[in-house]
Amino acid sequence: MKKVHLILPEIQSEFRLTNEEKNTWIYRDEAGSPLLSITSETGDITDFKVLQKSGELKSVSDKDILEFFLEKYIEAERDYQEQNASGIENTEDTEDNPTASENHVSKPDFDPEDITIRKQGFTVREIVHHLIEEQRIDLSPDFQRYFVWKPKVKTGLIESILLRIPLPIFYLAENHEGIYQVVDGVQRLTTLRDFLNNKFKLKDLEYLTDCEGKTFEQLAPKYQRRIEDTQLDFNIISARTSASVKTEIFKRLNLGGKPLNRQEIRNSLSTKKIRDLIRGMASSEAFITATNGSIKPLRMEDQELVMRFVGFYLAKIEKIVTYKGEMDSFLDDVLEQLSLRDSTIDFEKIRQEFAYSMQNVHYLFGSYAFRKILPKHIEKQYTPPINKSLFTAWSVLLSQYSPEQVQAYLKPNAFVNVLVNKIQEDAQYLEALSAGTNQLDKLDYSFKIADELIQTHLKSLIHA
Repeated sequence: MKKVHLILPEIQSEFRLTNEEKNTWIYRDEAGSPLLSITSETGDITDFKVLQKSGELKSVSDKDILEFFLEKYIEAERDYQEQNASGIENTEDTEDNPTASENHVSKPDFDPEDITIRKQGFTVREIVHHLIEEQRIDLSPDFQRYFVWKPKVKTGLIESILLRIPLPIFYLAENHEGIYQVVDGVQRLTTLRDFLNNKFKLKDLEYLTDCEGKTFEQLAPKYQRRIEDTQLDFNIISARTSASVKTEIFKRLNLGGKPLNRQEIRNSLSTKKIRDLIRGMASSEAFITATNGSIKPLRMEDQELVMRFVGFYLAKIEKIVTYKGEMDSFLDDVLEQLSLRDSTIDFEKIRQEFAYSMQNVHYLFGSYAFRKILPKHIEKQYTPPINKSLFTAWSVLLSQYSPEQVQAYLKPNAFVNVLVNKIQEDAQYLEALSAGTNQLDKLDYSFKIADELIQTHLKSLIHA
């Protein structure tokens, strides 16, 4: 059931229009009476019209109402399509979502004075043969969302260097181990590394045709020296700069093409050990089975879910971090803590208890694991998309039980009806799972209910 959040500034009113009938969006009062109805006979967005409006809306023209509605309708449709593509229910706050709490933080939580960047120059030879080959620069190849530069673009970069055309400045982020992660310029650096290692030939050159079809070692010595001696300019974000600052800088530098989401940015700023942990958990058989293979990895939605588990495992079980109601900042902080406490956090324990959790959830919920299920879903055998709030609470809490314990005391799918009944009878729980789910009070309530159900139906049996 899709909803459109409609705000009419002229009368300072807020409506949540619900798509209750085909091509008809309705807002009802507490008694269920329709106060505003917008419909289309054909389903075409050019054919929508105001069917009914309440007294307080009489002063607002149908044209104005439809203008606001269509803008939000298109956003809702886009979110709906993205949700279907990702396999994850869209329940979180956005800037335009009026359900956000008053203290919801939408801007990065840092002092601009915390931004510390130094300028430094390196030759191509130093970059490739020292920093990259000695693994002091982490090119994070898995970060590039499964696409790389085409041969013509690579050739264009090399030809620009040969023509002595300055390259745009590069940005690196230094971590606490002295390793540089590439914030801006990973494709350029990868191209330089590959060419100096004779991985491709120059093709379709515009000016230096005498270099056509040649690898680096086949170039004339003067061209080899010109490339290796080229000075590259770098801005380096210091290690003491917080993760949220690094993420904000990365976001501002990468505005071209399809914007990176926060998890893609986190991945690029992670150490290899952390990337291997998150990617390994997201690609594990236990996770894929528990989520019924429904989470698409293309935009790292699967890894973002795993990051939530790790974050709230560290918050609820290990008591290392604290969630204050802003998910992106929290996950940025989790990344920073994983890096800072690399030697003291037991990565293998996290990996093992995550596997326990996935096995337990699959055993107790079957194909309905992490899904906001209602009686009609069971009746029609419909599987809703993954709900992030349910994933967060249930995955963390069930990580503290071994599969042997769970299977010794409960039957398969034992929690399906338990969850259905709780969602149906507890309106606060349903709301906590449905909108503004990252708000602190709603996420706390989600954890509270999951914990109560586990205490009642599992822990009490084990300790009986």
